[in-house]
Amino acid sequence: MAFIRNKTLYVLDSSSNYIPFNTIDKEIFLTADLIKGLFSFEDYCMAIRSKLSKRICRLYLLNDDETLKKDVSEYLISGGVDINYQQGITRSCNITLMNFNNEWLPNPTKGMLWKGVKFRLDIGLFYNGNVYWKQCGIFTASDPTLTNGDSNRTISMQMYDKFSLLDGTLGGKTDAETFTIPVGTTIRQAIQMCLSAYKLNGKQYDYKPLIFPSRYENIVTSYTISKTPNSSIGEIIIELANMIGCDVYYNEIGNLTLTSGTDDTFMENKPILWNYSTDELLYSNTSMTVDFSKIVNKVTVYGAIENGYQYKGVAINTKASSQSNIYMTDPNPILIEDSNIVSDELCLERAKYELKKQSMIGLQVKNKSIFIPHLSQNELNMWSNDDYNFKNDKFIISTIHIELSSEAMMDISMSNIKEVALIG
Repeated sequence: MAFIRNKTLYVLDSSSNYIPFNTIDKEIFLTADLIKGLFSFEDYCMAIRSKLSKRICRLYLLNDDETLKKDVSEYLISGGVDINYQQGITRSCNITLMNFNNEWLPNPTKGMLWKGVKFRLDIGLFYNGNVYWKQCGIFTASDPTLTNGDSNRTISMQMYDKFSLLDGTLGGKTDAETFTIPVGTTIRQAIQMCLSAYKLNGKQYDYKPLIFPSRYENIVTSYTISKTPNSSIGEIIIELANMIGCDVYYNEIGNLTLTSGTDDTFMENKPILWNYSTDELLYSNTSMTVDFSKIVNKVTVYGAIENGYQYKGVAINTKASSQSNIYMTDPNPILIEDSNIVSDELCLERAKYELKKQSMIGLQVKNKSIFIPHLSQNELNMWSNDDYNFKNDKFIISTIHIELSSEAMMDISMSNIKEVALIG
């Protein structure tokens, strides 16, 4: 564990005290452009591969509008981060902070910690005087646990990304009135209505712009959507995203983001964020999991009924490279009924989306990776392994676990895109 103050790198010693370690020459932020040009970014690649690199992290307490309030990295003792490909909450972390003078005593008016308080976590590497930072997420704290020992005081918290304030995990329940989205509202407008309707401690919930695919800008609801009291705002947003076959989640910088779940060309052309060499994955711990119950090769979606006609879409895994395709594996179909879907085209989009998600979890490789700060869910890397007959195969990441407080490797789960239906 390490943090930076006044151009000096401090590391945590065996007595949980931070001591000066080295001087910082330059801080570099891993933006999308830099990551896409990864293999020309030689110094960063060297930092990843060098055994002399030091893993670092930075924790900020945020204001209501998510501007920086205070750098609290020096309080951080330990923690771990999980990143998952799924609808809704994709990022979570657990942290333990020093609490010697009760700085972190929960209090709604005087303390630094109460329901809805947000934090920003950055992770990175120190190497040869340079620090490479990657923002890891905007988080809000769940129930804290305070421990008062003989020699030290600590506070431990599980934290979740901002979707937890919408889906009922930490907030987002509708009040005594029915929440209504009128017929003819665009999906984008409907999601904005959801965000505007929810108040956090009586204030605006989200100050950052929604990221929404332009291809779905003109799609509207076919009838009024009404939710009874005690429904969650997040549940409505996921329902709206499912209508158009989109992933919905908060990205690493805190924007609510919708991305197409069925844009095959986009996935095939995604940048490869890392090409693993033979010593960068711990092969002795490699495992391949095949979950036969989750192997699905046909999805049928029934949508709304208009003038006696029911909209319908069918997606079938016919991909030649997939071992679970309809020709090599007995049919294992699932049926989805969603009256919010108002065209055959959108039914097909949803069917393809669900088939893609299922094919990502039916057959997975789980491994330990060197620490690579910029990796994220639903992104690609490349890997070769003779035991599994992989030769420069592309893999899409489904889960990542990172321990903040040690030099331990990352735990990573990924699926060969040869198995992911409807890609390529």
